[in-house]
This record gives sequence, C-alpha cells and structure tokens, in this order.
Amino acid sequence: YGADLKAIDIHRARDHGLARYNDFRELCGLGRATRWEDLYGEIPRATVDRLARWYDTVDDVELAVAGALESHREAGATVGPTFLCILLEQFRRTRTGDRFFFENGVG
Repeated sequence: YGADLKAIDIHRARDHGLARYNDFRELCGLGRATRWEDLYGEIPRATVDRLARWYDTVDDVELAVAGALESHREAGATVGPTFLCILLEQFRRTRTGDRFFFENGVG
C-alpha cells in the first residue's frame, strides 16, 4: 500500500537510536572507514560514489542502507560481512541465553 520498507527501516533505526553503519563495522572487527574509498572492498565503487553524494561523511551512512549494499563475500551467504556479524552475534546470544539449549548442559 505504498509503504517503502527500506525507508521504514531507516526511520525505525533513527527512532531507536541505533548506531550507524561505521559503528557496526568497527564493532564487527571490519575496521572503521575514515574515507569513502575505505568502503570499496565491501560495496561496489559506483555505489560508494553515490553514497558520497547523498551523505556528508562516511559516518552518516545508516546501517540499513550500507549493510544491504555490501557484497556477499562468504560462500553461500545471503548478506554481507556486517549483517553476517550481527546475525551470528544474535544467534550466539540466543543460544547461550537459552538455559535449555542442549549444549548448555541443563537437562
């Protein structure tokens, strides 16, 4: 009904104070980008050039935008390295937080 899911994701992240893409890159051990060219290894060059026109600095880019633009480096992955890191961390927390998970030794 005319809703733009990506725009909703961006606004939701802003409303909840979610960190920006560069903050998550650093958290995931991918290194903080200090200039646009630092993103060329993760996001196609032409796309990075477009981002540079839309955002003042690399620190302004939203996670929902750049995360979705990353190349899928890992074999069989359907997301790029930043989203993959976030998903793996969430699965790890879900598993270790479940006291009934069979590897947690309860039973």
